[in-house]
Amino acid sequence: MIKIFCVFFSIYLVNLNRVISKIIDTDINARITPSDSIAFDIRKNRFLEVTLFSPKLVRYKGKKVKSTKGKFYVYVIRCPKLAVNGLEVQKGPREVYLAVVSKQKRIYRLPDSIRTTANFLKGVVDNADSMVKFYKEQLLINKKDADSLVKLMKKSNYPGLFVYSQFQKMDEFMSTDWYYYHFFRIFRYAKRKKKLPEFFLSPYYNQRFLHTNINKMPYGLPKVEPDTLAPKPTFFAILFGSKNEKTEDTSATSPQQLELKDWQSEKHAIPKQKKTSSPNGRNQKESEKKSKKEEVSPSPTFPTDLENLPQQ
Repeated sequence: MIKIFCVFFSIYLVNLNRVISKIIDTDINARITPSDSIAFDIRKNRFLEVTLFSPKLVRYKGKKVKSTKGKFYVYVIRCPKLAVNGLEVQKGPREVYLAVVSKQKRIYRLPDSIRTTANFLKGVVDNADSMVKFYKEQLLINKKDADSLVKLMKKSNYPGLFVYSQFQKMDEFMSTDWYYYHFFRIFRYAKRKKKLPEFFLSPYYNQRFLHTNINKMPYGLPKVEPDTLAPKPTFFAILFGSKNEKTEDTSATSPQQLELKDWQSEKHAIPKQKKTSSPNGRNQKESEKKSKKEEVSPSPTFPTDLENLPQQ
């Protein structure tokens, strides 16, 4: 009986460590890379250089969070590759959903890669279906073992400290399995409803380790700087922008166009005179019309006939 429980306990610890590594939470598990120095920096809450490769937004509108350092918006980005201080995070072939923070209320586009700093990482590897199945099976197995221990304690008057300690461990395993079973179920629901920022800010994820709380310390997450983003132009900006571009005349004007503009300005600058009934006013008006015609319309040039010219 003792050997059976020892073997079961060792196998369960291996499975537990393998499953908990599917959640990227540097407050609980600092060894997300094979480097010991990076794990030491994570435990000391030092600045980490985080690189997100091929990031994609889950939702373009962020969740507003107020803290002592101002107002921030929490987003969730999924990416196939994640590196910390130049080393790739060990997460397997699946994508990771990572919580980030920004000052922008809406983000429409992301660059090909994001390089930023952070104090801690909060993320979940996209393996919710298998995790729900795994923890459900572990709950059933642990329940059977706990029931057998209860029957053993009822039969013997003095079951001993070993049986009590094994029962306490089974109780802890069952509570852990129950928690992570609901954890991945809620994550799967939030991913389907596009409510992952609310999931990372919920007590189910955010209050597992209160030292670095996202609600109180959002600035510790990886930052998406507004300068590196290209906001999506609106429909009205496209319309009015195209009109403004058409009205601008950047081409150089030729001398003939300048003379035509000057002539048109002189033409429109002549004021219209009122009609007068006096004969002197009529004669004056007719003379002005003749002088205007002579100035505007130049006299035509005719070809000269050499035969009609006087001979010397």
